[in-house]
Amino acid sequence: MRALKKKQVVLTALVAMIGLAGYFNWMYENSDNGSVTDSDEVALGEARLVSGTNIKEDYFQKSRLERDTGRSKAIENLKTVSENPDSDPETKKEAEEKLIEMAGRTEKEAAAEGEICAKGFSDCVVYLSDSSASVIVQSDSDITGSDAAKIQEIVIRIAGVDGSEISISSYKK
Repeated sequence: MRALKKKQVVLTALVAMIGLAGYFNWMYENSDNGSVTDSDEVALGEARLVSGTNIKEDYFQKSRLERDTGRSKAIENLKTVSENPDSDPETKKEAEEKLIEMAGRTEKEAAAEGEICAKGFSDCVVYLSDSSASVIVQSDSDITGSDAAKIQEIVIRIAGVDGSEISISSYKK
């Protein structure tokens, strides 16, 4: 009974963390809808210069949002199964294990994205599956062998994915 409560507490905490990550991502995306760069007052009908940071949808923000939305739906379905009193105990256990696995995968993706950006890339998105990884980095030019090695080392260390199962692509602005 105590082990079950501990699992539920861990599961609830992980789901809450995923929800917070989605919320902060949403807040970050909607934080700047175009700001005035000229401090002078502009009369009605006159043109004014605004920053274009959120005018064009960002590929990486959109990719992360789609990934997180799909994952949130899957988590919701798994939570429904695990909390349903009519569910088979084995099915509940599998649902809880999947939830814990998804939460761990989410943490690993975020950690890998953070480290890859710290290595000098302006943005990236990481997709992890059971045995493979896809990494898309923002780059003005093709990725060099040295850059690919850095990215591969990060994904291997954080996610434990075999190096031959890592796909690295560049996305040019």
